Amino acid sequence: MAPADCRTVATRQPCDPRPRFADYTANGQYDQFAWDLFLFVSWPAAPNERGVADGSQKLGEATQVVWQTWKNVAEVYVPAGQTPLPWRRPIVPPLLEMNVEIDGRLLTDKHGQPTLMQVNQNEATFDYIVNQRQIYSRAGQAVFFTDPAAPPIDFPAAAMEVKAIWRMLDPAEQQSGKYHLTEGCYSDDNGDKQCATLGLTALHLISKVQPHWFWATFEQVDNPQTTNAPVVAPVSPAVAKLNETMQAQLAGTVWQSYQLRGSQWSFMLANQPVVLANTQIETQFQQSSSCMTCHALSSIGASNSRADMWDYAHGNVQGYVGDPPPLDNSTFKALDYVWSLRRAK
Repeated sequence: MAPADCRTVATRQPCDPRPRFADYTANGQYDQFAWDLFLFVSWPAAPNERGVADGSQKLGEATQVVWQTWKNVAEVYVPAGQTPLPWRRPIVPPLLEMNVEIDGRLLTDKHGQPTLMQVNQNEATFDYIVNQRQIYSRAGQAVFFTDPAAPPIDFPAAAMEVKAIWRMLDPAEQQSGKYHLTEGCYSDDNGDKQCATLGLTALHLISKVQPHWFWATFEQVDNPQTTNAPVVAPVSPAVAKLNETMQAQLAGTVWQSYQLRGSQWSFMLANQPVVLANTQIETQFQQSSSCMTCHALSSIGASNSRADMWDYAHGNVQGYVGDPPPLDNSTFKALDYVWSLRRAK
């Protein structure tokens, strides 16, 4: 069984499962680890602090949770490659981005409204990028690429990053108790600032608990009815069963309306490529999506070039799955699975 002393939903207290990752893996409970990690970072945040859970509040009580207090990538990869402000600067809600997926398509909801996106990094990730390796800018990454003595990029075990997807809610949905809510703003096609009450539709979560990271992806259960994202493949029976168990334990909170789509800890299982997709993030290529394989190609080359994340074999454009193609070390240097580094300016 998963470690009983670090089950957030069972203990009713925030508990970080990462120090017990080996205990989960010893029993093959990767999906349980995914749920426990999701609830840990979704615990109500302590007021005016970054990355700190408030143990005096209950799960699902607050509108701002731990991962929302992490640094948004717009605060890390700032214009002109300037040095980012320190971690403990006041928390300012980010201007959300339209959810243009990596294939260039914008995911909309059933009303034609754009879904919105944000990417946030915890303190360990931020510190490594900004203070330890100075790779927050294109210039800093160029120094790393051209220096033959530079050690490889290797994030610490505490590093984490999330990608969150939101959609605009009508008044009934806001009162439904089925969404984690936030007040958010974005720039529309005309460059005008628009603000609305938003509901979380998806959360992509990565953690450096192992050398090639651990990946988990969650969705709100009503996404097939509320967004223009089909479900190409249902969750596995084992994950569906675990979801039912966790949702029952989360009854009375917004989190009972969320489900794990899957987790990934290996490129291959039983000699088959592992495929993992979120309908809100990999909408049109769910059958050729492997979080781990794609992110293994995170890299930097000359003139800010990057390894291609798309496989063009046989005339089709699809994502790589299974063991990743090797990087040409004379052309690229690996960035330890962190694709957000390509946002550097």
